[in-house]
Amino acid sequence: MAETLLLVAVHFHMGNLQAIADIVRSTLGLRMQVRTESLKRMQELFVGLVLTEDVLATKAIAVRVTRGLSANTKGVLPIHCVFHLVQSRAFIKHSVDPSAWICDQLLNASSSEPIHSVLPALLQSYADLSLDPVGSIASGNVLVPRPEEVQSLFAAGPMARIPEQKVSQMLKAASHSVQALVLFYVLSFNTLLKKRFLSPVTLLPESFTYPQAYSQQLLDSIPVKEILLHMDTHRALYGHFYPLLYSLIASEFPELFWVGTLLLEEDAVARRALSCGRSSDSSSTVFAASPSSSMPHAPSLAHLDLVHRPSAAALHLEALRSMPLLDLAAHADALATHVLPQLLVRGVSRQLHDLVLLLWRDLNAVVPRRLWLLTLASLQSHETDAVALTHQQLANDPLTVLRVRPEALRCPALVEMLLVMLKAYLISSQSTYADVASEAKRAKPDNRDFAAETDELMRTMSLSQMSAVVQILLELCSEAQQNRLVAMEEPGATCDKADLLAIRKTVCSFIHQLYLADPALVKVVHFQGYETDLLPMAVALIPSMHVCFDFAAELVNHEKEESQVFGIQMVAALSERYPLPKALEVAREILGRLHTMVHLNSHLKAASPLRMALPSVVPLCRAFPLIAGPVFDLLLKIRQIEQTHASLTSFWHSEKHTAVDFVDSIFNELVEEGILQRQLNM
Repeated sequence: MAETLLLVAVHFHMGNLQAIADIVRSTLGLRMQVRTESLKRMQELFVGLVLTEDVLATKAIAVRVTRGLSANTKGVLPIHCVFHLVQSRAFIKHSVDPSAWICDQLLNASSSEPIHSVLPALLQSYADLSLDPVGSIASGNVLVPRPEEVQSLFAAGPMARIPEQKVSQMLKAASHSVQALVLFYVLSFNTLLKKRFLSPVTLLPESFTYPQAYSQQLLDSIPVKEILLHMDTHRALYGHFYPLLYSLIASEFPELFWVGTLLLEEDAVARRALSCGRSSDSSSTVFAASPSSSMPHAPSLAHLDLVHRPSAAALHLEALRSMPLLDLAAHADALATHVLPQLLVRGVSRQLHDLVLLLWRDLNAVVPRRLWLLTLASLQSHETDAVALTHQQLANDPLTVLRVRPEALRCPALVEMLLVMLKAYLISSQSTYADVASEAKRAKPDNRDFAAETDELMRTMSLSQMSAVVQILLELCSEAQQNRLVAMEEPGATCDKADLLAIRKTVCSFIHQLYLADPALVKVVHFQGYETDLLPMAVALIPSMHVCFDFAAELVNHEKEESQVFGIQMVAALSERYPLPKALEVAREILGRLHTMVHLNSHLKAASPLRMALPSVVPLCRAFPLIAGPVFDLLLKIRQIEQTHASLTSFWHSEKHTAVDFVDSIFNELVEEGILQRQLNM
């Protein structure tokens, strides 16, 4: 009855007389009429004599916690009393710290039954209590103090949050359900703190200091994805709490919810469901193994030898891939530190590369953030071996992901892993940019010009970052670059063509996703330019390259001759694959630009823009035979100019002879393909 008496006293202090009547009916089990008017005298006794608010706050946290607390625990419980006292700000008024009681109740919550509905509400209210002691954003039954009462709330300073060390201990020692609740509290606290900074509470005195947010180090240590997978497996235990936590995690860790990783995770779940003889509708049960189905002697990766014992290694990797996902998490360290470096050794079979990649994908569905740090630590270049990377550093500079040992950049499996991590940290970095922009604009809410400038600055930074990523990845696709990487290990050796093709497909698919996410990036990258040898590859393997037609005319008429040449070569490569009407319009623009180049250049020099751009007329004619006539006239004009220039000199210079031969070679190519012949027959 102590809990009932405490709860009645709480409601008396809050003036909720109707709630007291409901408690009386529920406790006695009788349907009776309780007039609230008759309770007013009793309220005066409780509030003034029996249980004053300071006594009530002290006694509430002295009551024992409910062991095995769950949604199935019925009746009036101590947690109801503490919850209402937290909402009424009674603890902070009388300098009573309920954090120890709350932690004790968390640790005594049931891990096998549904979560009690008051637990998440209590944690969220306690987080709000530390950040908004005066209850200025009140709702429901929360009492809002009068302005003259505000100073009394700060007599002993603000309410402390749950200590970070205690949070860390609970995360390590508790069950998954308790871990989920602790994570909910930490994320709620940090999210509310961010909101308070953006929308300061006006009733707070100037001397009030906000508590510090929970550190990034603590957040990095939380197995977020593992907790989510456990909750998804036991959805019935969490009910309405699941979407609450999910939304907080998605806000704090947006990199975990990239559609690419979610599809890989879905594939891992579906494959395990299929191998276990279950339908995909019941695939959530494959996250954790039952005691009867778990593997008693799971193969270890610590002694796996991909180089000298490939057959045994393949069998071990296959066995690990049949394990439940949550059980697989224990092998993340061994995979990153022992297995991945072996992929750098030349001669390891493609089958083993693929198996290691598939196992890495499976682990990425369970412990992604830990796996990323372990993977990068094992692949770091010698210049950065001593640096212990953190998620915050990688989010601040996502390109750090690509600063790995050169050997890793010639291995298709490792390149795919690096791109998964790169995408995650790009998302995290973009989220950071958005937060910074929001905070800056909130500081000057009435300055529209400042808001526009801030948005423009963030946009420029984002495009600069993304274009740098694309340029580095395109360089990685260069055959010359791959040959250099191989020659660093084995002088004189060249890259494997199959590996180069696999890397190109992976990288181009990644770039295609970036282009789709932000079409403006396509224009930025192509106005910067890159190796023209890569244009055929980009056109063939990046489906979104057709967007270049939207700005091709602008690029062809750019003030810089290098950009003009690149634009002409780009349009020529694109036109063969996409012979669209807009491409024909740009092709005619190109002919005009080539005529201008002829007037600006007296003759074809070895490295002149005209000489570099002129071969592009062949694929243009191949795509659009209609322009073969104007092209023929252009080539004839150039040849006549070269011959005239040669005749005006006293001798036939070899360079001039080469220029005429160069034009003749283009003529011959058009004739061999029958383009000019078809034009003459028309």
